[in-house]
Amino acid sequence: MKRTSILFLLMAAVYLWTGTAFGQCKVEKVNYLGWETLKLSNDLVELYVVPDIGGRIIQFVFDEHEYLFVNGKLAGKVLSYKEGEWNNYGGDKLWPAPQGWDGPEQWPGPGDPILDGGRFSYALLRSEGKEAFIRLTSPPDRERTGIQFSRLISLKAGKPEVFIENTMTNIADREVSWGIWSVTQIDASNPNAEGYNDKLDFYCSLNRRSVFQKKYCVMFGLVNNFAWRPDYEHNLFRGHYNYLVGKVGIDSPGGWLASVDGKTGHVFLQKYKYFPGKKYPDDCSVEFWINGAGSYIAAKKLIEAEPDPEETPYLLEMEILSPLVSLRPGQSYTFKTQWKAAKGGLSALMRETGAIGK
Repeated sequence: MKRTSILFLLMAAVYLWTGTAFGQCKVEKVNYLGWETLKLSNDLVELYVVPDIGGRIIQFVFDEHEYLFVNGKLAGKVLSYKEGEWNNYGGDKLWPAPQGWDGPEQWPGPGDPILDGGRFSYALLRSEGKEAFIRLTSPPDRERTGIQFSRLISLKAGKPEVFIENTMTNIADREVSWGIWSVTQIDASNPNAEGYNDKLDFYCSLNRRSVFQKKYCVMFGLVNNFAWRPDYEHNLFRGHYNYLVGKVGIDSPGGWLASVDGKTGHVFLQKYKYFPGKKYPDDCSVEFWINGAGSYIAAKKLIEAEPDPEETPYLLEMEILSPLVSLRPGQSYTFKTQWKAAKGGLSALMRETGAIGK
């Protein structure tokens, strides 16, 4: 019997005998790539959070695999905001939705000096035990959006999972209407050599009653980008990272989205609650952005992304949107998400979600 199997049996025996999970959770302050960081960990996963750069979860580690993109050029830096520029540190963060440049009911970022790039405060609610909790709180954005974000982030012992409660509060003297937009940047570089990972795929369910003719919509980039590979037979959207810039949106009702690294077998699964009949930003509950070479229009400008990994790094954005919510002054809205790490490629994803893939 392999050594790892024996260790697993011993851990299971401890759990059955004591009724408690093997190991504990903890929160500690560490230096990560030059940033002052809160590290949440248990025996299976590590989560690194940097309050000073927009409250980002900058890295998520399972099985020694680092899932999230980190911009090496900005590692350890806390930059001031300059109009028209975005300090894309990487990791995971919250934005208000919808994004746009047509009026005050849209958010014209990134960049954004407060919600995307501000220094978040934090509280260590439970730093050790069977569970660990921290809370992050953004500076108030009274003028632009009228909201303040907070995130309750937690781990549980013995689980390769992260639990997040994302809350927006109206701190203005007017009614506001926004959705909560969770944006996670996945490292799409080749784990074994130079270039991008040509075995990185991403998935979510399609909506049989979709508002979109093809059950998805192309928001940026080429409509015929061969990255978009819907599987209508199995009601499944599949995307393939090809370093050709583009964005797609789906009114996905399944409550999950995932990336699958075909080179290493690592799976990154995110879960959320879908609310049928509610109005969503862009009519989408899920969006994927391929960062890559090519041209697209944003902020009413034609943008040319060069095929240079220094300027156009290899990353995939997995995005979850809540319904649009109108809040009176002082009101709050909470939207929960959950992360889970696994290994085993597409078969592991199918086990976790019940999806049927090719």
